[in-house]
Amino acid sequence: MPYKVLIVEDQTLDRHEFHKMFSDAGRNNYILLDAENGGEARRTAQEETPNLILLDGMFPEDAKSRVRSDAGIHFLRGLRNEQATERIPVVFVTGMSWERPSKEELGRLVVFGWFRKWPRDLELDRFWEAVDQALAFSTNSVAS
Repeated sequence: MPYKVLIVEDQTLDRHEFHKMFSDAGRNNYILLDAENGGEARRTAQEETPNLILLDGMFPEDAKSRVRSDAGIHFLRGLRNEQATERIPVVFVTGMSWERPSKEELGRLVVFGWFRKWPRDLELDRFWEAVDQALAFSTNSVAS
């Protein structure tokens, strides 16, 4: 069965880059779902229950908002308060330079990686390792 990966990224070019990364790496057993704002991401996460969320750090809260905020971490904290989405693993891929949460909080939030994007900053080997670890966690969580 293919893995579902929700890509939460408001920049169209960056979403396409994620799709290209999966294709270039020969990772074809994935259904890639896209969301460009917090509302769309929340709805997709609840309806599709992805195995993994690739999360940008800054995106609009909803389709009407043009203001980009540090919604990523707030979005993630909100997901953890809902039973249907509380255990979906996350890998952050962000251009934001703000300080990341502590290791303890990242563990509680089920975050498997924190990467800077694109493309020269992204360490692909570490990125794919984090994706694989998150998917293994997701598979084990569903089985439990």
